[in-house]
Amino acid sequence: MTCVAFTVKGIPQPKGSVVKANGNYIPAGTKQSRLLKSLWANAIYEASKGLLATPMNGPLYFMGTFYFERPRSRKGPLPAWHDVPPDLDKLIRGFWDPLHRTKAGLIHDDARIARIMFCSKVYDDKGPRAEVVLGQLWGPPEPIKLLDPGDR
Repeated sequence: MTCVAFTVKGIPQPKGSVVKANGNYIPAGTKQSRLLKSLWANAIYEASKGLLATPMNGPLYFMGTFYFERPRSRKGPLPAWHDVPPDLDKLIRGFWDPLHRTKAGLIHDDARIARIMFCSKVYDDKGPRAEVVLGQLWGPPEPIKLLDPGDR
């Protein structure tokens, strides 16, 4: 079973929406925000390239934690939950594309990621970064058992 874990240093950037203009899809946001997203994608690429000889294929899982610097207004012990933008789903979306076989060569295609085991975003004073684990899933999916309100 193949599994890789790695850290990407830098401020995690979301992959935001796109707008359609004149038949073309154009990234939303300012020139500066597009540059930051491009730098983050390059950091992901650099941290993950060469980790595997061949890209992982088949059903894959993803686990990740996105770390942000704590703002001065936020008090209390660390780590603490980062409960403001950017959205966690957009951070995840922005992470997968640079891992593609035609880029870093870590995964065959991001469509192969069938399960997000867990993901979180937190404040931490050790510097902004993302720590991730990607691996192959084996066996059938496990059903989620919901609690009956009477079981509480």
